[in-house]
Amino acid sequence: MKNFKFLPFCLIILFNVNNIYSQNYENSGYIKNNRYAQNESYNLSIVQTINGNISSKTNQLQINEDFVELEINALYNAKANSYLAILSIIQKGATAIAVDSMINIRYNGFCKDLSKFGITNDDIFIDMISMVPIYETQVDKKLFSKTYNEVPVGFTLQKNIHVYYKKGDMLDKILTAASKHEIYDLIKVEYFVDNTEAIYDTLTDISLIALNKKIEKLKKLGIVLDTLKRRYSDQKTVLFPVDNYKSYNSYGGISLTTGEKGLVNETKITPTMFYNKVPYHKYDIVINPSFKEPAVQYSYNIIVRYYLNPEKEEEPVVKEVVKNIYHIVTPEGEVKKLNTE
Repeated sequence: MKNFKFLPFCLIILFNVNNIYSQNYENSGYIKNNRYAQNESYNLSIVQTINGNISSKTNQLQINEDFVELEINALYNAKANSYLAILSIIQKGATAIAVDSMINIRYNGFCKDLSKFGITNDDIFIDMISMVPIYETQVDKKLFSKTYNEVPVGFTLQKNIHVYYKKGDMLDKILTAASKHEIYDLIKVEYFVDNTEAIYDTLTDISLIALNKKIEKLKKLGIVLDTLKRRYSDQKTVLFPVDNYKSYNSYGGISLTTGEKGLVNETKITPTMFYNKVPYHKYDIVINPSFKEPAVQYSYNIIVRYYLNPEKEEEPVVKEVVKNIYHIVTPEGEVKKLNTE
């Protein structure tokens, strides 16, 4: 009976604890995708920084009786050298000429404001998307029936404006200028990195150095891999900032001590987004681990498998060659062997 009396008190405590964790969950918003929560051993791994440039962690070697497989994962965080902002501009009007004239006024005003920031017309490109009529339904009344007809009453013109720029903080000025001319829709921002070949060369060189270090460790254990049968594969990938943005909802608590009786109207929370870089716990090497603005993340993966017991090549079996023997019959009826050699 005492246990049942204690039960309501336990339920109250559990309810309060759940509320605390719920608020913490909502504030983080992205706990399901949290890079620390997904990898329990992340805090147990050792992360080092070499000259403030390369961050690496040591992976445990896995060896079985059949083969030794070594894997190196390297990541390079690169700052973009230039950018391309794509904005959408839409105009509606009664006639096609009026629509085109009004959208050109907005576009030219936008370009004029951009020139104040050093963005010239050569850095701007306008992309025609669509021009479609707007229909209105009119009723044609007859004596015993009604007919509904679609009649064009105007046009909608849509274009995209591509703005090329080289400094990341220029985007704020571009959007400010765009809003003055009722251009509010930022579709996307492209990131461009010069000389990506050099980046992959750097990743390859550093990965090979790390691979050789692992091989040297195995030599100290008496495992020599130089003369064994081996296979390898490598893979290159790149992730742009647009690939790494995640959405979450912020959370605001409701006061329960209003002092008045009545309904509580909860405020609708607007979802937002944030840049969530690729987590580092899967990588042996990370070049430029810290950065301010969203980076383009290049990765390189190499896997080398050394077979400890390579299969012996079977000796080819020589099969006896059977030669066909041909005969011919002469006009006299005599059978003779045909020489095919």
